[in-house]
Amino acid sequence: MAPHNFPKAERIRERHEFTEIFARARKTYSSHLILFRRSNSRQSARIGITVSRKVGIAVVRNRIKRLIREYYRHHKADFISGFDYSLVVKKSFSGLSRSAAEVELKAVLAKSLRYSGATQ
Repeated sequence: MAPHNFPKAERIRERHEFTEIFARARKTYSSHLILFRRSNSRQSARIGITVSRKVGIAVVRNRIKRLIREYYRHHKADFISGFDYSLVVKKSFSGLSRSAAEVELKAVLAKSLRYSGATQ
């Protein structure tokens, strides 16, 4: 398998999974993102992305989701196995360039690890 894949097993897709994460996860805030992180019983990390209509039109929302998925594919080592991650995108994220968005993602992940005391 290709090292930069994103199989269905690594996606959070069901509404009840999102609501469970939102209710019981640790939250980490940044100026453009909110990261919810919760342990799971799986061997790999899973990621879910929430971009509301307040962020922009469909083209903008889909661009943001593609950018975050691309970051995940290329930086899987930043995501600890055995955790579910849900990213909620704020409106200000849509104005970021690709490189600034990647810096923001890396920063919120690092902040999440720092405050929880988790290590890779």
